Amino acid sequence: MVMRRDRRGMAVLVDALLFLTVLTLMGAFLMVPENTSETDDTGERVGAFHEVMLGGEVPGGDGSALSRTSLEDHLVLLSQDHEGPSSYEMGRVEQAVNGTLREMGSMGWDAWCVLIIDWTDHVFGRQYPGQDVSVHADRRELADSAVICTLFAIV
Repeated sequence: MVMRRDRRGMAVLVDALLFLTVLTLMGAFLMVPENTSETDDTGERVGAFHEVMLGGEVPGGDGSALSRTSLEDHLVLLSQDHEGPSSYEMGRVEQAVNGTLREMGSMGWDAWCVLIIDWTDHVFGRQYPGQDVSVHADRRELADSAVICTLFAIV
């Protein structure tokens, strides 16, 4: 069988070759894995710890239904007290917060929590006094900003 040189046949082959080349390059570009060593999910992990801390139950209490509330609900209730939170109530809050801080400390993180209720600061844990460190924070505003709870962590 004799092969003939046909210009239309050659154009179809060149087009197909170019299409396959572009398709191969695009596929290779899309299949390159991301460099996961540069991504830092610490902020998301601090947010997850904060969410669990606020959703956890406040320890102690008198056994009533109100004594078995989440920390978030308890803080909202404390913000509605016109006399401010008592030292007993702040002790209960401190117990709830310190559980999370201990857990973060067991992972090698330095962590502390700053709670602002009606413009009064309450600091739980030890603030990191050093400079030139990367501090990650997660801030939650509750009860129309009457309560601001911020969890800080240094990894």
